[in-house]
Amino acid sequence: MKFLLSAVIFLMWVGFMIFIESGSIVYFLDIPSLIGPLIVAVAMILITGEYEASIAGLKALISKKYQITEANRVKAIKLYRLMRNAVWCGAALFFVISLINIMDDVQNWELFMRNLAVAGLSVFYAVLINLILINPVIGVLEMKDS
Repeated sequence: MKFLLSAVIFLMWVGFMIFIESGSIVYFLDIPSLIGPLIVAVAMILITGEYEASIAGLKALISKKYQITEANRVKAIKLYRLMRNAVWCGAALFFVISLINIMDDVQNWELFMRNLAVAGLSVFYAVLINLILINPVIGVLEMKDS
């Protein structure tokens, strides 16, 4: 259900951006803003070394028949909760970096406001990553307990 809600929100966002920009969505697909929070989430997997637990969590999300061990389930829940917080930190970091980058051209206010909107995309992408990927994994792993 959360995945469906996330997909609907994403499609509404894309439709709204196409409507606002008169059919041009290119300005709002900022790949570095998407990669920033993802890099921090992957870094949490690498720092903790819980590769098996991270894969087990994704397998549990994809396949209902997948049997996860209790130890891996607990590790995966802790890891994905840590990743959820790390994605927010990564989004905030990339938002601040984007703000610093756009501050050198403050004389052109129209361009500045467009760049300010693009700077906020990392926070939007963090919301999508949490709604589409991380929160459903945590939910499935917590439901496997009962």
